[in-house]
This record gives sequence, structure tokens and C-alpha cells, in this order.
Amino acid sequence: MTNTFKILPTSEMKIIKKIELITSNSNDMDIVAGFIIYKRELSSKYSFTEQTKNRNSLHRPLKYLKHDEYPKDNIDQLILETIQKEFPKARLRNNLLFSTSDVEYYDKLIKRPYEEAELIIEPDFLGMEIQEPESKIITRFWRNVNIYVNHSKESIKNITFKGNCDFTNREHICDQLEYKIEFL
Repeated sequence: MTNTFKILPTSEMKIIKKIELITSNSNDMDIVAGFIIYKRELSSKYSFTEQTKNRNSLHRPLKYLKHDEYPKDNIDQLILETIQKEFPKARLRNNLLFSTSDVEYYDKLIKRPYEEAELIIEPDFLGMEIQEPESKIITRFWRNVNIYVNHSKESIKNITFKGNCDFTNREHICDQLEYKIEFL
């Protein structure tokens, strides 16, 4: 470990999304049982607002933004809502992967014990008339994701997160989940 770090080139900076899975302990107090982490690349469609960029200064650099100033879209919301079906109090934390120090931090964080869970996003058929459904092949997103342990593994074992997306946009949504999200 060194006493120095470097700012990453802009092309290597990413948004880190950390979803904390909140449960209650034996004293009925909320605790973070574990968390799921994923990375998003900045792009023209997924970036800080102009207002946030313009406010960036030595007094308040991009590294220290408020939660609601980070980029977010319908994919982030879909992932969070899917996880909240199992953990209703789950919350999202944002960070900017800004320096080699941040890279080292997340590399160490994901070395802790974890449990695998399934994340499944399927199209919502509510209100749809489907003709010959047995012959229709339908796209869905399915991925094993790691839940990094904060306390006991018991509260996060054998979990499947299952959510639904808009039927008409299912292929676009599945493509975004597949190619725009990197689960750590």
C-alpha cells in the first residue's frame, strides 16, 4: 500500500451504486445485513446534470455530491424496486469512482464474504393478450449477483430478486441491464 494515489482519467471514472439491504435485528433495530454493488459508465445519456457540473468547484468537487445529484435512470430504479420486493427498506448509495484510492477501496470491499443471489427481470404481462404463449420465446434478464455480508449470512441466503419491466420495452431494458451494468 502506498501513501499516494492518482486521479483517474475521465474515461475511467464510473458511478458506483451500492444497494444496502436493510433488515431488523433481535432488538427490532434496522441493520444493513449486506449490500450489492454495481458500476455504471458515464455517457452522454447517463451523466451529471449541467447544473451539477457547473457547480463543481474546489469548494464542492464532484466527489462529494449529494445523493440526488448523481446520475440515475429507469434501470437504476428498476434494480432498486426489484430488490425492495425482498428488502422493502433497501436503500441506494452513490459514489464516484474517482481515484486509484477508490479503486483500491472497492477491490478490498468485494473480497469480503458474500452470498450469491439471483436477479431476474421479466416482462410484465398484465393486461396483455397473448396468442399461442407456448410457442413464444420471451427475453428476460437473469444474473447471479453477490450480496456482500455485513453481519450474519443467514438473513441473505438463497435469495431470488424477481422484478418486472414494461413488456413493450423488454428487449431494450434487458440489453441495458446486460451491457450497461457491471455487478461487482
